[in-house]
Amino acid sequence: MQRSQSKTSTNEISENTLSHLYETAIVIKNGVEERNYKSVLFSSIDNREATIESAVHIGFLLTQLKKKVLLVNLDHHNTDCINEYLHTEQKASLISQLKSSAYISEAITRTQYDDLDAIDIEEIDEDEFATTVNQYDLKSKLQPLTNYYDLLIVVGPEVESFNYYANIYELSDSAITIVNSKNNDKDLLKKHIDKFKVFNIRSFGILRKDN
Repeated sequence: MQRSQSKTSTNEISENTLSHLYETAIVIKNGVEERNYKSVLFSSIDNREATIESAVHIGFLLTQLKKKVLLVNLDHHNTDCINEYLHTEQKASLISQLKSSAYISEAITRTQYDDLDAIDIEEIDEDEFATTVNQYDLKSKLQPLTNYYDLLIVVGPEVESFNYYANIYELSDSAITIVNSKNNDKDLLKKHIDKFKVFNIRSFGILRKDN
């Protein structure tokens, strides 16, 4: 169900994209119910737009499958990505809340869709981002939110342009990897997926996108 809103987003939920991603959403739903997965990492080597598109659409699909979802944007190079699809009620505040509070629940904002909430990140230097995540223990502050949401969808930065991905891997217990259907750095993709085993992350597979 859609909540009332006064703004319009740049992009809208696409019925074609929902249809294309429905089976993937079912696989994730089953993982939540049967294996108790709490968070899924959406990432790509160099396809930021397709990553957020997939994350939002699968998040929406999961709400239609009776799951409550929190979308957490950690792509510090794309701080407005959530607002491309979702109408949020407050400005991005993940980093400021992480630094100033024992809890990050105040960074959560409702969207126009029932059971789909979001946390967005402010602009921040990559080195400062990694230091802040470690120093203020983002992992331990996200964990209590799993008591209120069936699944956290974590949107990671592009792998090829981020040097501290260990800080991202440790936040999730499952993953979806978005790849360009026509051109990929296969070596970097393999290295990225191999890290899932190191961090005990279950891969739900690869989504191939044309753009």
